[in-house]
Amino acid sequence: MADTTTTSFGFTKPEPGGSNETWDTKLNANWDALDAELLAPVDGVVSLTGTTPNIDLEAGGEYRLTMSGNTTFTVSNPPANGFTTTKTLRITAGGAFSLTFWAGIEAIGGNIPAAPEGSDVKEYTLRASTVSGTTVYVLTETGIVA
Repeated sequence: MADTTTTSFGFTKPEPGGSNETWDTKLNANWDALDAELLAPVDGVVSLTGTTPNIDLEAGGEYRLTMSGNTTFTVSNPPANGFTTTKTLRITAGGAFSLTFWAGIEAIGGNIPAAPEGSDVKEYTLRASTVSGTTVYVLTETGIVA
């Protein structure tokens, strides 16, 4: 008897592998692994620094930066093909500085949102979707927080 059976949906169903192994043991091991993968760093807050910060989409769910000069963002670790991820970017003004994002980022209405001014803190939503191997990034200004 095989250790696993693949269903028509592509999921792997565990099969008891030996006389001492039960369905519960096999299922619990698979669910624990799935929980660890699904619940990994999605809720973490990542502090960004400097004027060339990288948004690592696997590092957290919210990214925070206090601007220290004109800032140019880069991005890494886009979602796998067929997946979408949504992240929050919270930027605190540090002076009269500008924001620049990587090439190809899109914005609702066609204009990349402006940097916060004065003592403002602005939140932005960043959505990344990968389809057919191409990732599309959309940035939306959510509003002034403080």
